[in-house]
Amino acid sequence: MLTSKQLLQPLSKARIAQLAVRFDIDPGNLSKKELITRISLSLANRSDDEGIAFGRTGAAKLICAALTRAEALDLLRSTDFYGEEWIYSSSGAVHSLSADLARELLMEIAGAEEQSDLDVLCRSKQWRKYFEESEYEDPDENDTGQTSGGDDPQGCELEFEEDIESEPEWLHALSFEAGPDRELPDGMTRTSGSLFEHQRRSVDALVEWWQSANDKGVLCLPTGAGKTRTAVHFALESVLAEGGRVLWLAHRHELVNQAVAAFLQNGHVAPTNFRIGRFEAGQRKFEEPAEVVVASIPTLAREGNVDKLIAIHESFALIIVDECHHAVARSWKQLLQNLGRVIDGEKLLGLSATPTRTAEGEVGQLWKMFGDIIHEEPLLPLMERGILAHPRVVTVPTNETFEASSEEQRLFAKFKDLPPSLVKRIAEDETRNALIVSKVVKDAAKWGQTLIFAATINHARELVERIRDAGLEAESLDCSAPREERLAVVERFKARSLPVLVNVGLFTEGTDLPGVQTVFLARPTMSRILFQQMVGRGLRGPALGGTAHCNVVAFYDNVRGLVQDQLTSSFNSERSALAALTGEGTDELVESVDEKGGESGTVDERPTEQRMQELIAALRALASRGSDVDASALRLVGWWQAGDASALRALPVFEDDLENCGAFVARVLHESHANTLSEELEVDGISVPEAVVRAFVAAVREAPRTTQYFSVIGADKGDLRRLADAVEPDGSAGKVESPLLARARWLNSPERASKVLLPLHGQSVDVSRRDYEAVGAIWRQMGMMLLGSSPDEQAITRFVAGVLAAKDRFPEMTDVPHSLAESLMQAAAANGGNMPQPVADDELAALPPLAEVRKELATLRGEHRAQALREYHQAFFKTQQPDYADFVTSLICG
Repeated sequence: MLTSKQLLQPLSKARIAQLAVRFDIDPGNLSKKELITRISLSLANRSDDEGIAFGRTGAAKLICAALTRAEALDLLRSTDFYGEEWIYSSSGAVHSLSADLARELLMEIAGAEEQSDLDVLCRSKQWRKYFEESEYEDPDENDTGQTSGGDDPQGCELEFEEDIESEPEWLHALSFEAGPDRELPDGMTRTSGSLFEHQRRSVDALVEWWQSANDKGVLCLPTGAGKTRTAVHFALESVLAEGGRVLWLAHRHELVNQAVAAFLQNGHVAPTNFRIGRFEAGQRKFEEPAEVVVASIPTLAREGNVDKLIAIHESFALIIVDECHHAVARSWKQLLQNLGRVIDGEKLLGLSATPTRTAEGEVGQLWKMFGDIIHEEPLLPLMERGILAHPRVVTVPTNETFEASSEEQRLFAKFKDLPPSLVKRIAEDETRNALIVSKVVKDAAKWGQTLIFAATINHARELVERIRDAGLEAESLDCSAPREERLAVVERFKARSLPVLVNVGLFTEGTDLPGVQTVFLARPTMSRILFQQMVGRGLRGPALGGTAHCNVVAFYDNVRGLVQDQLTSSFNSERSALAALTGEGTDELVESVDEKGGESGTVDERPTEQRMQELIAALRALASRGSDVDASALRLVGWWQAGDASALRALPVFEDDLENCGAFVARVLHESHANTLSEELEVDGISVPEAVVRAFVAAVREAPRTTQYFSVIGADKGDLRRLADAVEPDGSAGKVESPLLARARWLNSPERASKVLLPLHGQSVDVSRRDYEAVGAIWRQMGMMLLGSSPDEQAITRFVAGVLAAKDRFPEMTDVPHSLAESLMQAAAANGGNMPQPVADDELAALPPLAEVRKELATLRGEHRAQALREYHQAFFKTQQPDYADFVTSLICG
């Protein structure tokens, strides 16, 4: 992102000559330009101690390390850095940087190989306070008088449609006359047909909200379901009909165009004619009053532009924020506050496909800004009606293992994503690329129009060359391709004369590619949002001119040395991929895929108590011992957290619970904000003990604004330790423990007379004797007779549900927990029809090896460890050791 030329250019010729001498380069009698070239080439051609050339990036890093603090700060203050999604300029906090930190930051920027890497870097915990974000857009020459001094983005637009020169002529207009009696611009036609049923329901809900006292809300429709057209219809039918003005805010130039087109094409819905005005960068600002104003958020966020807008248009009755899940960004929040300051009585409507998922860590702020969800539509019915394509997810293990170096582990922890060097190494793997090409070519007829996301430019070109060698036509596109070439290649792909298109970062958001039948994800990613953006290119259904089904082929690799990879592998089953993609509970969706011939994923069948026990043990071991702990089977993807530092409560999110948990937390937050949160909550479909869920809900009830989501990506040891404490904060909420500690507590328990200790699913569980005997009686009297001695799990589930529902006939089962009855009967079915037998006290009292006790204690901390020590001593060792101190000494000394 920073070249040697950009680093040296601001310096004086004398200073550059001084640096040349420092690098043992003869400055000679060269001009400043020639001297910069000589230094750059010389450093790039040098090698490190292992004989590896520094290259252009290494040369830039060497120069960064040689700068003074003042020089480094000047560069940081004067340069705009272009990411994939945002432009970054320095904040006031940059002045606090020491010389070493300023140089380190510049070196990180110089080492960012792709624009997406810069996005990750500038949003990382370490550096985010030093940067301010604004959306990627042409510089506002009208405001600044000059273009940015940063990297030249020309020819590298991430969305090719944003190239102004390639747009239709009508998009250069600043205003438009629209309505029932107005002609449309050349090349544009009116939207025909009525709204779809789900869109009409949404409009009705918006009308009801408009007539209520609520001044904020969110319309939530899945990607591709037509939220823009829906919101436009509502604005025309309700707001303009009452004489109110509408301000539509969008964060990308392409989305501004989309909104303008939607108002024009649906203008006949309005009761009278109206005017649309633009408010964008440079000269694209309409300076007369208009009923509808479509504005660019980055432009409007610039100082003075809100006042300029209001001076022209006076006020707005409704402000619509497209893709409102981005609004937690600092510049967006400030803009909305400024608008609220100068506009009285306006209503605020947010539009988003997935507000609670995309704003993972800031969902509380999102609800505070936009209030409740006014209306939302589930995704599965839209697929069934053909409005959206049905995803057929195929996950392909490459069976390739990559070791993250210590430096890559450090970068992963710092920047919360796979470092570029690791991504590049994965992309260069010959076996992996051969597998990808084989998968593309072998079933080319099945895949149809195929869009491939590659990791790097070289990776894309390598894949294209291999695909062509195999006899299939393919092209690659990246930000280095000229505009005309990009347009020509995309037109060929749309016309189906090009079966395979490989791209690098061009088509992740906001790009319309109808007819995509298959999306190949050859780019390794741990980002759920990036996964959604890539796959979203293929989800337009037949009712909208797309396809009924879209194949999603996701490749995943084994990466060793990262804490996150030990906790989960991203999208490595169809169920987890569908959960990340759709935002739905996945049972029904996977079942629907199975019926249509898709490949089903696997479900973790371990009991919730066992999963929680293994999670806590692994978290504590990871926090204490680090990367030598194998926790790959946990399948943890993150956790929701609520409460203050002294009383944190957490809800772990497992891979197969991902969207069930998201929907549950969204419902809890929604009801909490509305003061309708009930004590009785349905928690089915979440693989967490009910006590843990209820402890978390209680924390949300007390402090809903503290609720936030944390991903395991980038989690450090401190995060894991806090999670373990928040899941089991006092040893009571969701108390799960090792079999050895369970034995000790059982032997010390005063309730042994009323309970039995059972070996269930590899752990020791204490169960009410009454419940155990009641379930055993029902099983022997009816279960085996009706189901046989080896029924499947679904049959047992249905049987238990029927018994518990017939309370009058089986009163002894009234208070028996549903999960316990199922577990006991499943254990009996697995044991040839015999109920599990309680463990006798004399069998439990056998002395365990001290090494095993030490191993169990290593998973505990603080008071938990002290209490466990006392219980072990009392239960097993009090007759063997003279006193407690000797017992502890023997543990230490072995």
